[in-house]
Amino acid sequence: MSEFDIGIVENRARGDFSKIPFPDRKDQYWRFSKRDAWNVDSLFPFFTSATKTSSDSFLDSLESHVKGGLWSLFYDSQRVSADVPSGISILGMPEASRLFPDKAAEFFSLSSGKFGVLCSSRASTGFYVKVESDASFQAAFIGKLPLGVLNVVFDIAPGATFKLARDFLTFGGAFQAMRFGFFLGRGSVLELAGLSASAENSRRWVRDDFFVADSAKVVDAFAEVGRDHTRIERNFHMRGSGAEVDSRVFVRGGASVVHDIRTLQHHTLPDASSNIAVKSALDGSSRLAFSGLIRVENAAQNTSSYQSARSLLLSDKAEAKASPILEILANDVACSHGCTVSKPDEEQLLYMMSRGLPPKEALKLLVRGFAWSVFERLSDNPEVKNMSELCFS
Repeated sequence: MSEFDIGIVENRARGDFSKIPFPDRKDQYWRFSKRDAWNVDSLFPFFTSATKTSSDSFLDSLESHVKGGLWSLFYDSQRVSADVPSGISILGMPEASRLFPDKAAEFFSLSSGKFGVLCSSRASTGFYVKVESDASFQAAFIGKLPLGVLNVVFDIAPGATFKLARDFLTFGGAFQAMRFGFFLGRGSVLELAGLSASAENSRRWVRDDFFVADSAKVVDAFAEVGRDHTRIERNFHMRGSGAEVDSRVFVRGGASVVHDIRTLQHHTLPDASSNIAVKSALDGSSRLAFSGLIRVENAAQNTSSYQSARSLLLSDKAEAKASPILEILANDVACSHGCTVSKPDEEQLLYMMSRGLPPKEALKLLVRGFAWSVFERLSDNPEVKNMSELCFS
């Protein structure tokens, strides 16, 4: 067991933070995004408590839901409830870095960019969730203060099935920067359901890293219904033969919000499969900015990998931009991508209205049918049902 000093990570990140620029037009990593929503001038009020705080009835109802259930609640990076089911233990990051130094070192070594380094500068305030056996867990990450920074690692034991419901609620006047790591042991299963909601005048940056070992499986459904700009980075590191990932995302956009999603499917060993499907229904002058990379190393023969981005434009001003990228170094693989942008089918809408549905209800039904494939694999999870209903309301 190697030694790992979390204090060194924090000190290095604090020194690096000032040297790393905020996203600008030269940063291809943020291509297609609304970069002026993430530059220093835009974000400075969040760091100085000068943002306008506001309430939101939609987020208020979601907060009441999670507070009334068996959820572990994290407010502005602080854990405030102690509902921990059997088979799970939660450690502070300093203690975990001593007990599990290799995983802590790997997680923090992947910090990059302005906001990733910001998270590392508060490494010692994070949490380490150890999953020893089959377990279900519900966690809500709620932001109300101007700035919340958090790191969370989930360490899933070999052969365990872990069902996790994860909600993000960002209220007006709050900025949340969060990193999550999921270490899946050999033959383990992660069923992950996530809902992300934000009020106007807020920002949220979230990065997920999944480390998928031999014969491990990730089944993932994620919904974004934010009312202000969000950036989601999801990286799937396929570390074992027989590893499998099926990740599906649905974005419901409105007003002039840009939802920015970046994904990585990195295959390093043979006989693994990954599928990422992003769907969006965009209204107003909202926009989806999607960039997805599939990288298959030379040793990763017999890889099967696919990514897709499909957008439904509900307004003439809505827009979807996608950048699928394939980097294939192996010669025996099945890798592809697909991107489509379309408007609602007029014939289908007319058919439903001819059967008595009002135009708004007909459109809602059409969007529901378009998006349902995102939720279907986890449809027996009550939180997924609740999540899907919120997306279509």
